Amino acid sequence: MWNALRSDFQEFMTTVTEDTSNVLTKLDAGMDDDETPEEEQDNTTTTPKDATPPTNHRELREIMTLLRSHPGTYTEDLAEEDDQTALQEFLKDFDVNNHTTEIAQILEAHPDTVQTQFETLCPTQVSYEEFWKRYLYRCNEDRMARQLQEETAREREAAIEAGVTSVANFVGGAVAAVTNTIAPPSTNNEDDGINFFGAKGRPPFVMNTAVDESGDDTDLQKDEDEEEELGWDDDDDDDDDFQDEDGVVTTGQIEFTDKVAEDLKEQLKQAIEERDQIQQTVHMQAEEIKSLQLKLQGGDAADAHNSSEVEKLKLELFEKDAELAALKASVNDESVERGTNDNLMASLEKKLRALAPEQLAKLQVTVFGGGQQQPTGNNSPEEMAKMEQQIQELTATLESSNAKVKEHGDKIPQLAEQMTMLEGELTVARNNNKAMEAQLATVTQELVTAQQKEISLEAKFEATTAALAQAEQALQQKEAELLATKQTDPSTPDSISTGVKVDDAAPPATKLELDEDIAVDEGWGDDWD
Repeated sequence: MWNALRSDFQEFMTTVTEDTSNVLTKLDAGMDDDETPEEEQDNTTTTPKDATPPTNHRELREIMTLLRSHPGTYTEDLAEEDDQTALQEFLKDFDVNNHTTEIAQILEAHPDTVQTQFETLCPTQVSYEEFWKRYLYRCNEDRMARQLQEETAREREAAIEAGVTSVANFVGGAVAAVTNTIAPPSTNNEDDGINFFGAKGRPPFVMNTAVDESGDDTDLQKDEDEEEELGWDDDDDDDDDFQDEDGVVTTGQIEFTDKVAEDLKEQLKQAIEERDQIQQTVHMQAEEIKSLQLKLQGGDAADAHNSSEVEKLKLELFEKDAELAALKASVNDESVERGTNDNLMASLEKKLRALAPEQLAKLQVTVFGGGQQQPTGNNSPEEMAKMEQQIQELTATLESSNAKVKEHGDKIPQLAEQMTMLEGELTVARNNNKAMEAQLATVTQELVTAQQKEISLEAKFEATTAALAQAEQALQQKEAELLATKQTDPSTPDSISTGVKVDDAAPPATKLELDEDIAVDEGWGDDWD
């Protein structure tokens, strides 16, 4: 009976554990935006417990947006980071000048977050190098994706362990309830030190239910021995052998009372019902998770659609810009070619006007074939060769000009890209210049305030000096008057200095008395008298 009960509970716990693991695996797989529904179905059966979960791209995007928009990303020192090893590795080869192109792309890609923080904080609150050093380290998407995967893996393992623990506790409680109903704990354990079901009052198989589903032969034999000692024996062998006083072996059958059997059936029925309820709850939760996954997939599909539309519009805008640049280059080429051709035509007309009428007529006959006139004179072939040479020179000059125009046209895209980079650097320099101007204005204001304070202190100092000079002058005048008074009036010094008559009779002198104790303490002794 115990074997059947143990098998039933083991099967129940295994089913619940597998369902919990499958639900968590489905939840992890649903967080990946790139996985298809077929891949999610495969992952429910093939994903191991310790496999690395896929990255939740939606959550990663939200984290990156928060990091880019938070001022602490750019103002807090990197020394407060936890992973100092990775930080030192990053700072070892960091040079902000090597990231100029990347910085321009970041400012263009994130105008509402990074560019806004850059214009607000740099360089009034943080320097240019510190700003980009902190951003490039803290907003590294690869590092953030790894941290998110590790955190997801830890949460998933904790959830699985919590689910298994809950199931094991539930099964242990159910079995304990059934055990207490079948055989209440013994109150007299003083003889053998154990109760009816061994240590802690539970059947032996309950100890390893959540760990080992198969058990081993030793534990099974031990359970059977204990059942034989307790009078249970196997379900297939309900007869026990008895021996009477004469040594004759008889057989008997141990039967449970109806009340015990009914209680056992009732407890088992309740345990099965609770198991079914838990299975239904797990099924309902799985359906809810599936519906949430469908909603998430719908939101991701909408985001993907919007992203594809944005990319399509960007591509069309890029094509339009390329067409516009090509048209500008074509117009420039045509203008340059037109100017070159005009110069050549002007040069040709100038040379034709310099020719004599006879030479011009001969040239027209040669070029246009306008008559049968033959060259006359001794120098006609030489003049014709000279004109042909001039025409060849003009043609070569025209071809060279066309080649130069084509060469310059090929360099225009490269020059345009360089111009874009220079414009980005110019924008940064302008922002820095504005910040420096603001700082200079602040320093200038402080300097003006300090100068005003200095002028005020100088005025006070001059007034104080003048007052001292006047007081010194008045003192010197009083001393002169006093000296003159002493010379002219032979009065006593006391009557002169105080204006009060001094009595000639002086008070009798009083003799000072010294405390002997004090004198001894001070070391004067008898020398005082």
